[in-house]
Amino acid sequence: MKTSRLFALGVLSLLASVIPLTGYAQGVRFSQLTSCPGGSLVFLAQDSEGAASDTLCLRPQSGELQWIGGPVRSLARSNGRLFAATRLGLLDMESRNLHPWQRPIVGILPEETDSWPSLKTPLEHSLEGVPQIGETTPFPERYLRLADGTLVFLVDAANPHTYDYRLHDLHTRIEDKVEWRLNRNLEVREWVLSPDSLSWAVVGRLHLPDYGGSQREVVIAGKHGVSHTFSLGTPRSVFWDEGKVLWIWTEEGDIYRLHPQEGAWGQEKVDVKQIDCPCPPNEPEGLWAWTLPQPYAQKQSALAQLSRMKDPGDGSLIRTWLSNESSNSFRPCWGAYLTEAALRQSLPSPPVPGAVARKVAPGTYAGTVAQVRVPENTGIATLHQVDRQGGMASEIWWRFNGGGSPVRMVGPWMRSVQSYPNNVATTP
Repeated sequence: MKTSRLFALGVLSLLASVIPLTGYAQGVRFSQLTSCPGGSLVFLAQDSEGAASDTLCLRPQSGELQWIGGPVRSLARSNGRLFAATRLGLLDMESRNLHPWQRPIVGILPEETDSWPSLKTPLEHSLEGVPQIGETTPFPERYLRLADGTLVFLVDAANPHTYDYRLHDLHTRIEDKVEWRLNRNLEVREWVLSPDSLSWAVVGRLHLPDYGGSQREVVIAGKHGVSHTFSLGTPRSVFWDEGKVLWIWTEEGDIYRLHPQEGAWGQEKVDVKQIDCPCPPNEPEGLWAWTLPQPYAQKQSALAQLSRMKDPGDGSLIRTWLSNESSNSFRPCWGAYLTEAALRQSLPSPPVPGAVARKVAPGTYAGTVAQVRVPENTGIATLHQVDRQGGMASEIWWRFNGGGSPVRMVGPWMRSVQSYPNNVATTP
C-alpha cells in the first residue's frame, strides 16, 4: 500500500516539473516552508521575473498542490469571460475555478495566448489576449467625442517643465461649451473608451514640477465632464469589459476594477486567491555557519576569504559558500547547519580567525536549507536548493516515517535554454 502511494506521489511530482522555454537557466526558489494543522504544508515560490511571491499549499498524503495567491502573470478572455494566469493554472475570475496547467509556469506569460502552456482540461473556447498598453501616440485629431456630446481632448502642455518628453494637458468641454483642464503635463500612453462611449480612461505618466519634478504612473478615468486620477502602480494592461467596468493589470501583478459613477468611482483591488491559507508561513529560512563580521562588496574578494580556512586535520569536510545578502553584498560562510547546536557540535571552533557563529540567508548554498515535521501525516518534508546549469532552484522532498524512500513532491521549475534536455530538470 505504501509503495503504491509513493509511486503515485512520484508521478505527481513529474507533473510539477519544468516547462522548456528559451532563455537562461533560472530556477524557482522556495522559502518559508511551514507545517499547518490538518497535515498540509505552506510555502512561498518566487522566480526572477515574478513581481511577488506565490503562496502554495501542498498536501503530502495526496500529492495535491494548490495555489493560494500571488501575482497575476497574464490576462485573457474566452467567450466573454475573463481569466487570470497564475503559476499553477488559469483562474476564472467569475467562478473562481482554477484550470491547472499541465506543468507550472515560470515568469510572465507572453501576450500571444497561442504560446501559453497547455491546460490539463482545455477550455471550450480559444483564449484571446487582453490588449496591452502601447507606445505613446497622438490620438485622432487629439480629441474624443462621447455619446452624450462631451469632448475629451489633448492640447500641447501650456507650461511644460521639461522638453525631454512630449507632454500634453488633458481638457474636457461639456455641452454648454464650458471648458475645463483636467490634468497637465501628462505623458500619454493610451486612450481607451467604454463600450457605451460614455466613460473613458487615459493611461500615462504625470510630471509634477510642483513636487520637485517627480513622476507618477496614473490612470485618469472619467464619465461626462468629471474625472478621477488613480495611482495603482505601473499599468501593464488596461481595458473595458462588456459590463462597462475598467480593468487594470499592473507590473506588480495586481488587478484592479473601477466602476464608473457620477461622483466618486468605485475602486476595488481584486482578490485572486483560490483558497484560504491554512496557516501563516514561517519566517524565511536561515542556516547556521561561521562567517566573517563584515560582508564584501566584491564577489571575488569574498571567494578569496574562503581559502583562508584552516585544515581541521581530521579528514572532515567543511562546506564553504557565499551568502548573498543583497545584490552587491557577499558574506563568506563555513558550514551549513539547521541549528546552532549542530554547528557548534561539528565545528566547535572558528575555522578562520575572527569568524563568528550566526544565522545567515541560504543564498547560493546548494543543499538542505529546512526540515519540517508533519505530525498528522507522520512524515518529514525537506527543502533543498540545487544548482542546475548555474541557476539555483528549489525542491521539496517528502518521506513517510517508518521506511520508504524519499519522494520529490515539488520542483524544480526552471526556465531553460532550448538545448537543455527536459529530463535533466525532472530527475533528482
